[in-house]
Amino acid sequence: MTPDDLDRLAPIYPGAHFLSAHVGGSWEFAQALVPVMRRHPNIYADVAYPETAHGIIEYLVREAGADRVVFGSDGLLIDPASQLGWVGWARIAFEDKRKVLGLNIARLLGLRAQGYGRRITPKPSGF
Repeated sequence: MTPDDLDRLAPIYPGAHFLSAHVGGSWEFAQALVPVMRRHPNIYADVAYPETAHGIIEYLVREAGADRVVFGSDGLLIDPASQLGWVGWARIAFEDKRKVLGLNIARLLGLRAQGYGRRITPKPSGF
């Protein structure tokens, strides 16, 4: 779906969430999508792409807002480690990384992100 398509559909369905996939792979697409995201609060960007463009996550967070960027891994197609690395090494605030990596999608799906971001300590053996 193109940014123009989203620009037409988002106001018709204000209660729907539109997730534009693979935005991380194209500067041209990201730069066309950001103004549309600014006009419509129900459009989100998924940053999944095997070769995420350098600096694009920072750009999306800065220009569209950390609450509107969602992690994607294409986990069934490629190793998700590289996708995680793009977000993990992005030059954005730690709290923004938490949003991108899980809090945003949990909110969109109506899930409680209970305990998200807390360190889990394994129980000693024998318990």
